[in-house]
Amino acid sequence: AIGSLAQHRLSLIFDKATKLNGAADETELAKSVLEIAISGTGFHRGAMLKALGDADEVEVMGYLDLSDPDLEGHTFSRSLIREASTGCMACLLSDQPTQYGQSIADLNIHSAMCCPITIGEAIVSYLYLDAREDEARVQQDAAEFCQALSRFTGLAMANILRLDLERRQQRMELDFLAASEAQQCIVPPESGAVGPYTYSARFIPTRGSGGDLYDIVELADRTVALSVGDVSGKGIGAAFLMAAAQSFLHAALLQHRDPAVAVTELNRYITQRSALNRFLTLWVGVFDAKRADVTCVDAGHGHWVVRKADGKIDETPRPTCGLVGIAHDSEFTATTFSIDPGDRIIVFSDGIVEQQSPDGEEFSMGRVHATLAGSTSTEEDVTTLFKAVTGHAGLDQLKDDTTVVSIAFTPGV
Repeated sequence: AIGSLAQHRLSLIFDKATKLNGAADETELAKSVLEIAISGTGFHRGAMLKALGDADEVEVMGYLDLSDPDLEGHTFSRSLIREASTGCMACLLSDQPTQYGQSIADLNIHSAMCCPITIGEAIVSYLYLDAREDEARVQQDAAEFCQALSRFTGLAMANILRLDLERRQQRMELDFLAASEAQQCIVPPESGAVGPYTYSARFIPTRGSGGDLYDIVELADRTVALSVGDVSGKGIGAAFLMAAAQSFLHAALLQHRDPAVAVTELNRYITQRSALNRFLTLWVGVFDAKRADVTCVDAGHGHWVVRKADGKIDETPRPTCGLVGIAHDSEFTATTFSIDPGDRIIVFSDGIVEQQSPDGEEFSMGRVHATLAGSTSTEEDVTTLFKAVTGHAGLDQLKDDTTVVSIAFTPGV
């Protein structure tokens, strides 16, 4: 008879193993586990309890009572749960003296057990069973059965977590794809002519979508605006803030044609809507062909150079303003400098200067100057700078979002 009972239990676990492993979520798993546990042990009630960190805190994942299906009013022995939280199975059978205190007696429990369910070394939940008052005695080897069942349950829970992680990863990849497509709609072409200016640009996000922004806007009276920025952080949040900032700034520049006013309004817009840990560095310049000058706001960006027609690289002024998105009442100011025919402005993100070599040495502004000194066109500015940075890094793809834009005044256009 004992052999038949053991065979029954073994068959019960293996027959249900596929069902356990195929459970779609923890609720479905708990229901199946409790049906197996009660059928194979003789206990009248059981629960699957999620471990919440503290031994005295658990969450009911599933409950089954052969005589009363209503969970309300039923309690569990904290003494048993506390012992199981140490990694040991807590077990009380009807022919053993109680060792779990007054709570067992108060609940009229004559047989009970609580078995930890683990994933790796971590206890994630408990299988809790008890029999009370005049309910029949449970099988003597119920503990061994429950331990085997708990091991199967741990494997099934690990599978549920793996599937959930895969679903989350798939949703994240779809979100990145959507963000990337949105960015492609608002990023200008990589080269072209805007009014009396020609430009070349390259924008390479690290994960399909990124937090760098650049835009070129043709304004009235032979003026053109260029903006390049870098949103803090990475991922979807940075990509959407970039898109919002670029769209707002584009409209503000068309309306005001003044970079100081446009960036001040953008700052108010960002601080009202963005998370506290999101901000951006920004360079915005308005190029005026009639006056042959550039009026620019450098809001904590600092990554730009003026490459003169004779090959000389002017020393880049320090940023004149703070970051965008920090203080709502910040006012941004602009500076103006002249530009001669043949001069080019090259603006880039920190992914250029901060890119490290395998030895940990940053590319630096010095290497930017050296790379651009021999360049002869906007297109060459972009291609040679990217080639130099990737060579310095020893990588085919850089680790940070990277943007380079070069713009030149074309006399006579």
